[in-house]
Amino acid sequence: MQTQSNDTRITRNFNKEYIQDFQSKLSYEIWDTIFGEKDVDKIFNIFHDIFVRIFSPSFPKMKIQGQKRKLCLDDKRCKDIHKP
Repeated sequence: MQTQSNDTRITRNFNKEYIQDFQSKLSYEIWDTIFGEKDVDKIFNIFHDIFVRIFSPSFPKMKIQGQKRKLCLDDKRCKDIHKP
């Protein structure tokens, strides 16, 4: 196993508290704008905007630092693995 430089990854935490927060915020949305629309593209765009606006603050980004290692089974086959 070969160790490479430190690796920073960005991830989101999906725990019960964050999921409940997300569901709660979705439940307070007014969905009439979606259900009253007939154009599928507009329906999707409205839903997408609402979803992203609520998703981002409900599941904040987190940085994880660790070492990126390369697992080599032989000279031709190596796989990057991340170890926090």
